[in-house]
Order: sequence, then C-alpha cells, then structure tokens
Amino acid sequence: LSPVLLQQLELPGIHLSDLDCAIVGNALRRLGPGLTVLDLRDCGMGIDGVMAFSAGMSRARLTALHVLLLGGNWTEAQLEMAVACTRAVCEGLVLSGASNLETLSLSNGMLPQGALALCEALAALRPQRLAFLDVSDSRFGCGGAQALLSAHARAPLLALERLDLFACHIGPKGGEAIGSLLAVTGGGHSPLAAPPPPLQSLCLADNAMQDRGLVALASALRTNAALAASLTDLDLSSNGLGLDDDSSLRMPCGGENACDEFARALTHHATGVHTGGGVGLRRLNLSHNFLG
Repeated sequence: LSPVLLQQLELPGIHLSDLDCAIVGNALRRLGPGLTVLDLRDCGMGIDGVMAFSAGMSRARLTALHVLLLGGNWTEAQLEMAVACTRAVCEGLVLSGASNLETLSLSNGMLPQGALALCEALAALRPQRLAFLDVSDSRFGCGGAQALLSAHARAPLLALERLDLFACHIGPKGGEAIGSLLAVTGGGHSPLAAPPPPLQSLCLADNAMQDRGLVALASALRTNAALAASLTDLDLSSNGLGLDDDSSLRMPCGGENACDEFARALTHHATGVHTGGGVGLRRLNLSHNFLG
C-alpha cells in the first residue's frame, strides 16, 4: 500500500474502543513516514486497546513524529494496568524510531515502574530535539526522578525547555535528583558530565519536596548561571516548604534556612558575582507552603 500524506492525526476526547485503538495503531504503518503530530489525549483507552495500538506503533516508522500526546487515558489507580500501558507505549516508541520528538506527554497514570520504562526509552531514543516533557499527575515518584537523571547522563536532554512534574510524588530525594539534573556538575571534577538542560519552565507543584528539595534547587541555580538566566517560570506550590526543621541540611549558599538559601542563589547572579546573564525569573509560585 502506498503511504498516506497525512501530517497530523488529532482525536482528543474521542472514546476509542479496543478495536479503534488497533485500527489507529495499524494506520500508523501507512501514516508513519510523514506523520508529525499524534494527539490521542483523553480517549479512554483500555489496556487491550493500548496494547493493540502499541503493537501497531512498533511496526511503523515514526521518524518524522514531533508531537505525541497520550495523557488522560489510564490512571495510577489502575496500578498494574498503568505500568503495563506505559511500558507498551515506550517499547513502541523505541521500535518505531521516534527520535525526533519535540513534545512528549504521558501524563496521568505511570507509577515509578512506568517512569523507569520511559526514562530507559529516552536513553535509547536519544531525542536531541525534545523540548517539552510532560509526566504530570502520574506518580512518577522519587525513583522516576532519579531515573530521569540517569537517562540524562547517558543521553543528554540538550533541548529540554519545559518540564512538567506536577503532582508526581517525587518527595525530598526526588527534589534532590532534579537539582542534580539542573546543576553544573562538570568543570574540573567531571569533564564528561552531561551539561544540564536549558530549562525555561519547570513545574514541581504538589510534590512534597520539602526544604531538602528547595535547597537542591537553590544549589543548582547557584552553580548554573545559564539556568538562572533562562528559567522564567517556576512553580513550587504545595511542597511543604518551610515546614521542615532538618538540622542535617547543608546550606552551600550560606542561608539560614531553605527559603533564604533559594533567595541567596538568585541574588548570587543578580548582583553580578557570577556572570551568565543575571536572573530571568518572571513567574514564581510559592503558594500553599509554610514560608512564615
């Protein structure tokens, strides 16, 4: 069969039965060579449907795919189904060669095991153009945040500008992993370390990172002048900031507490102590915390 010259397939909010999912998956074999956008958000895909869709995707060539939106089809409440669905989609992505993705959304329903599968897929695909990664409301977890850091070390996300980790339950250790992802760790100590992604927008809302996560982010901002200059939108709402009284926390910026540490990290660049373009922050959300 000759390929169909369709560039965008958008079916958001249209319920897809298992048979529908299989049809869409099989259609990708003809659409693949020219398909740039695939939007299947909120289609109510069941586990059998996802498996059929993923099987079709694995046999397609999606080298031109730039945007894949699959959020809102399965939730973490379905546990094993959520993990199985995420794993199947990730396997399909790798086998289809979707290495030119610019936007990837797998929000709603992943769990740490699925997060690990996604990060392994990113490491395998090495998507050099990936600018927006959305795994919001997915229980990505601390393990997922650490897996993302590991994947970046193997296949640097050099184009990543937007990262949405809203309500991912990453906790303090996950916050530290994100801090490490964004920090400059190379220099004289590790010249082979992956450079941090050039983030412009970072959503970490509702993650219970507490003060330990905020200190890690402050450390990243202090070491990464480019991040301080590029990051314009930062959401840290509902993280229990200011509630912690952890005497083991080290404050590399010399702050008295986590919030002071964060402010000092910004001031470090704003006063010209460290070159790199100053502070680019335009929107900062600290609502629903305990700043005092």
